[in-house]
Amino acid sequence: MGRNDKIKRILEFVKEHKESQATRIVCGRILGRYDAEISDENLVELREGLRKAGDDDIDSLYVIIS
Repeated sequence: MGRNDKIKRILEFVKEHKESQATRIVCGRILGRYDAEISDENLVELREGLRKAGDDDIDSLYVIIS
């Protein structure tokens, strides 16, 4: 699976599972806030952060949400 597909799946997971531990880990690593509320604004910020993140980060976050 390609990088963009992984980012898309991570974002879909976060939208669908706003209160999960996996979502908190994703937000913590990318946004620096483990307790971030999943709002439209934070989703935009998360998308931008995922695009800037390294391949290793994307791969590890994808494994976490899978």
